[in-house]
Amino acid sequence: MTTPTDPVAAVQELFPTTGPHTPEQVIAAAESIAELWRYLGHAFQPQSGRIEPLENLSDAYSFVGNLALADQRATEILLRLAHWSTYIGDRSVNTEHYGITDPDGSIDQIQSLMHRVKGCFSDSSASHVLSGRYLDR
Repeated sequence: MTTPTDPVAAVQELFPTTGPHTPEQVIAAAESIAELWRYLGHAFQPQSGRIEPLENLSDAYSFVGNLALADQRATEILLRLAHWSTYIGDRSVNTEHYGITDPDGSIDQIQSLMHRVKGCFSDSSASHVLSGRYLDR
């Protein structure tokens, strides 16, 4: 496999910000992010007590700056997911489509569950905010 001369352009070509934003594409984007973290994990396996990729201080500065930017973007996505989960939960009150039928035949709405999910997304977002702040330091 050949390495693209401009990896950022390659990502933008695979996942243009204008879409399509299909379930398959957004799932593939998340999977690609996970693979990039895996790549970095392998890149930073200590070899003789040294981390080779960042021997140059300016490279380290650029690398950490990009990680901080990634945290900012992750924060935004997680907040949007928090709002989405609230929307889905609130929508469940108005329709049986999102409800679960209990054994007694009544509809058990998932609103409270989705509001708890919102809290999980919000907590994850807050963790990225903290991570980004520490990386900025």
